[in-house]
Amino acid sequence: MATLQSDIAVNYANQVIGIVQQLRNLRAACAEIQTINSATPLGNFWNVLNTTALAADGALGTADGAPNTSHAIDTRVYPALSRGQVSATQLASGLALALSLNTLMAGSLVSANAATPATVDALSM
Repeated sequence: MATLQSDIAVNYANQVIGIVQQLRNLRAACAEIQTINSATPLGNFWNVLNTTALAADGALGTADGAPNTSHAIDTRVYPALSRGQVSATQLASGLALALSLNTLMAGSLVSANAATPATVDALSM
């Protein structure tokens, strides 16, 4: 049976509807994290977590004597962290992205940030 142009149009319409439904859920999650961060800035918590430098092969190295926001949060100390080798600095960038997305979906303009693709890639791996 041949695929009709209307079948293709309906397929893509369903894809757009699905994307918008995901955006609605994402908007709610971004609004919630903004409310939480406004009450208690999350960076204050992340900046004091135990950290570690990474070895040349990317494995966790020797623990830092004091937190270093650009070093990886030590998942040997915090095994519940769902993403290994993430720093407080990367988390702050991810939070800023979520807050910007919340602003955008509320109907306001946001500034362009050339680092956004790298932030998404770093935190989603």
